[in-house]
Amino acid sequence: MRTLATPAVGATSAAARVGPGGASPARVDPARVEPARVDGALLELDKIAVTYRSRGRPPVQAVIGATLSLAPGEIVGLVGESGCGKSTLGRAALGLVALSGGTVRYEGRDVPALGWRARPDWLRSLQLVFQDPYASLNPRRRVGRQIADAIALGTGCRRPDGDSGAEVVAALERVGLTSHVATRFPHEFSGGQCQRIAIARVLASEPRCIVADEPISSLDVSAQAQVANLLAGVAAESGLGLLFVSHDLSVVRKIADRTVVMYLGRVVEEGPTAQLWSAPAHPYTRSLIAAVPEPGVTGLLPAEIAGDVPDPARPPPGCRFHPRCPLAVERCRVDEPPETARPGGAAPSGEPARSGRVRCWRSEEVVELGKVGGASRASSPDGLPDGLAGATQ
Repeated sequence: MRTLATPAVGATSAAARVGPGGASPARVDPARVEPARVDGALLELDKIAVTYRSRGRPPVQAVIGATLSLAPGEIVGLVGESGCGKSTLGRAALGLVALSGGTVRYEGRDVPALGWRARPDWLRSLQLVFQDPYASLNPRRRVGRQIADAIALGTGCRRPDGDSGAEVVAALERVGLTSHVATRFPHEFSGGQCQRIAIARVLASEPRCIVADEPISSLDVSAQAQVANLLAGVAAESGLGLLFVSHDLSVVRKIADRTVVMYLGRVVEEGPTAQLWSAPAHPYTRSLIAAVPEPGVTGLLPAEIAGDVPDPARPPPGCRFHPRCPLAVERCRVDEPPETARPGGAAPSGEPARSGRVRCWRSEEVVELGKVGGASRASSPDGLPDGLAGATQ
């Protein structure tokens, strides 16, 4: 199991041990995992579009034509800058936001939009871990009661008796918490502990698929590693599908089998995590990787992506990334690139590249530039090898 290194934090470090007997369950190296096939997908999002409208402002296309799939036991990372639409896409997967186009299917059935009626029973195994645990937990109810409700929801049986029944205690211990937590209220815990409580409540409902909406963004570094390791371990142990939404590529790199990159509402690249990291085919993906701090390297600061994210209500013509792209040419400013297969390459193990997709007119050149300038780190501030700026005009 590939896990994030965590400093010793006393008893709370047990959150990273989710396997039987305290052992970490085995994780499969993403470089050796075949990409999910749609015909065996647990969750399918096909050409999803979400548009927000408000009086006096042009409509905002938060998500445009996004497609992805999630197989049982697979972890898919969904990454991008703030405002790119990744959280909206995650919520659309559960029917929490209205679609303006496309379809969402879970276990082969269409996911209905949230309404006044109760959600169908078959949809209860599709669950969401919210970004803010304090907002998702009821502050007036004890932790044990809230987990007991989830157990009843998942089993269809009556709620377990009391705040600290055996099933409630087992759910808490699964995420590295003790039985004493059950009788306390959410405000008595830290952010990391509350997020583990929220995850325990989700897992208690026996889900087959989880959408985790930036579950670690508000946590400190040690808590981030614990929560990420916990979710990855549960996915390996239980065989559930996990859509992990995050803006932190370094975490996604460690736990995800595949990575989907979004920019300004569009999916710009998708592929096996190891290959996408070693040979990105889109300039935006390469810039995101260059912006990740690299420990142990002196005299090299993380690169910033040039420019600002355009107004999503008034997106630029052509490729949406062209105002910030160091490789943009006239065609990029006029015509929007279609979705094509990622150019060939090799995984770090030397295996041939597998399926993936990208939206870039110059994707083959980007991959070649990566071979020239280094796979994991660019040497110039724009995220591309030195000496190439003049060739992009």
